Amino acid sequence: LLSLGCKAQEFDLRSMKRFDEKVFKDWEVDTSILNCNPATTYLKKGDKRAQIIMDENFKQVRISDTNTPYEQVFQYYIKTGVLKKGTTLFYGMSIGKTHTCDEKGKLIKEENWDAPYKVSIEELITICKQKLNLDLLDKSLKITIHRYNEEKAIYIIRIPFPNTRNTKAKYITISADNGEILLEKEIHSKEEYKESMEEIHNPSLNKK
Repeated sequence: LLSLGCKAQEFDLRSMKRFDEKVFKDWEVDTSILNCNPATTYLKKGDKRAQIIMDENFKQVRISDTNTPYEQVFQYYIKTGVLKKGTTLFYGMSIGKTHTCDEKGKLIKEENWDAPYKVSIEELITICKQKLNLDLLDKSLKITIHRYNEEKAIYIIRIPFPNTRNTKAKYITISADNGEILLEKEIHSKEEYKESMEEIHNPSLNKK
């Protein structure tokens, strides 16, 4: 994926150097989303989706695709419309690098969200495909993914069982250091999840 820098290329649904509503002139309003906020606009074009938030204090564009769990979020300076920062998300997690720039486009801050994790998102996708026959890019599975870097770096994947009102799910914990599958566990109730939280977040304790 593209690393979003300050001197971004012209808009290609992955990067915008400057806020420009004309970019979306051939998009249509996404009526599938109930919108009660006058500062927010939802648009669509083919498989692409855009959420535009614009008021006197905040200006942001969020680009997504109905076929992938990746999103790009762009924030802009209110007065000039110059790109302030751009971040890539994967299932809502910040990944790659976020570059924050001043109003002249000069880099003033860089955050590397992947630094604590030796196993990259791309490698995680491959590991899940090869070892678990799990396609992390399949949004129909309603997967959620989190990663933590506390006692040890891990990914936690939650796959809900269909037609269970989100109360039953399979949890998978994977080492973000070497890709080892540390835990696979089915949870069948909220009570069972509460009892298993420590095991899910630190499966090595259960092995002692």
